[in-house]
Amino acid sequence: MLEKLEARVANSTDLVLIREVRRCFDARAYRAAYVMTWLATAESLKAKFIVMGNRDSQIGRVSRQLEQMEAQRKPTDSFVLDKAKEFGLLSPDEHVKLDHMLTMRNVYAHPLGAAPERVEVLAAISVAVECVLSRPPLLRHGYATEVVRSLLEDRHFLDDVESAIDEHARAVAARLNPIVVPFLFEKLTQGLEALAGDPESAVFWRRGVRFAGTFLETASPDFASDEWDLAQRSEQCPRACSQVLSGARIWPLLPRSAQDAVLGHLVEPHKRGGGALPLQSTDVRRALSLRDEDLLTTRQRARLSAALASAPYDVLRSAAVSLRDYLDKVIDDLSSHDWYTQNPAANAVEHAGHSGVAELSPDNQVRLGRSILQAADGQSNGAAAVLAKVEQSVEHYPRDFVLGIFLECFTNELGQFRLKKHCLFTTLRLAIQHPQTEELWSQLLASVESSEPKYAWGEEYSDAMRSVEEAIRTGGVPVSPTDELIGMLRDKAAAHAGEPWDSSIA
Repeated sequence: MLEKLEARVANSTDLVLIREVRRCFDARAYRAAYVMTWLATAESLKAKFIVMGNRDSQIGRVSRQLEQMEAQRKPTDSFVLDKAKEFGLLSPDEHVKLDHMLTMRNVYAHPLGAAPERVEVLAAISVAVECVLSRPPLLRHGYATEVVRSLLEDRHFLDDVESAIDEHARAVAARLNPIVVPFLFEKLTQGLEALAGDPESAVFWRRGVRFAGTFLETASPDFASDEWDLAQRSEQCPRACSQVLSGARIWPLLPRSAQDAVLGHLVEPHKRGGGALPLQSTDVRRALSLRDEDLLTTRQRARLSAALASAPYDVLRSAAVSLRDYLDKVIDDLSSHDWYTQNPAANAVEHAGHSGVAELSPDNQVRLGRSILQAADGQSNGAAAVLAKVEQSVEHYPRDFVLGIFLECFTNELGQFRLKKHCLFTTLRLAIQHPQTEELWSQLLASVESSEPKYAWGEEYSDAMRSVEEAIRTGGVPVSPTDELIGMLRDKAAAHAGEPWDSSIA
């Protein structure tokens, strides 16, 4: 058992006295072993104060007091215990145990007093190792304050690379007393909040956010304990907390209430006391990364989707949000019959390009193609620019997107026939130039064949036939495969010739 306890001693200097304890114990000199156990404990605490005092001015004053008391030959044992409790080296329960050991050391050190039993000595050694000897000297508030100052003020304190920042964060977490972790987090987020949005402080902001994430991951505090009120801290320092606490490594450690608060600041930013703030692309990226890591609840995903639906297109573009994440917003805006609403939506589609469109499901590609054609037919410049871009590289665009454009020119989603003439030439060329042209034409012909005229006066098919014939004559559209379409339109026109006009449909 003593071998296992000795192996847990953290400081090689402490091993000198512990080995003396073991020799006394093996020789059954239990009185001497007990007294030496106390000496090893007291000297270890003093050494910890000296090491910690080099980085913490408050603890440094304790070290100097100890030196003065020893120089004046004053007893220091109780003083060391009390200060160890005050500065968090010992918990209240541990202080009680060691104070009892000190009392019994005074009893057993008296030559006329009773000697300890073997089991008492083993218990004392176990308490000494568990409470003191197995622990490295952990630093406190003064050190934490200096860490934050160096991170956020000294430009050359660390190399500006993630590996160096992570290494320093892990080292600080290993040196810092756990009770000081909330204090360091509070000071760091206060400092970061003051730097938020300042381009000249970008290096400090980036360094601080990275440090905080790695530090918290390493320290792994209990965020549900009374020392942490992350919802309130997020309200006081929304920019800093939303960036630090939304990391994939930290998010699972947060209570649900804290997660909800942080997500709110990411996707629904507001001023303290009320009033909305502009959505930031960096915040959107953080929220999307949590979703992509499957770390959001169903409700949290819904909040993110709602935020994307109302976000400005420039924010979505800056955040590199996939078109599939805000497709419904795009389609709604393209259907608005308002150029000022349609054009930004069309610009988003143009920016997404063929790769962004290809990420959509086949059905959504068709929906988007139809919406682009509708807006372009209504003379939206943005939608017309999309058609022009598609025509320049039609071979790269997915078939179903081009199919949506092609179908919308002739039939609507209800299978009703009506021609959208404004983009007819472009639409025919797209369908002919696409690598899967045969499939496109086959599906169009099937749609036209099964269609009914949207307007019951029966002229839709004959008007469309004449428009396609004109496209062949003047628009540079080849005869084949448009000749089959012309024949089908002629047959449909003949079948519906002379039908009465239904004013209720008109």
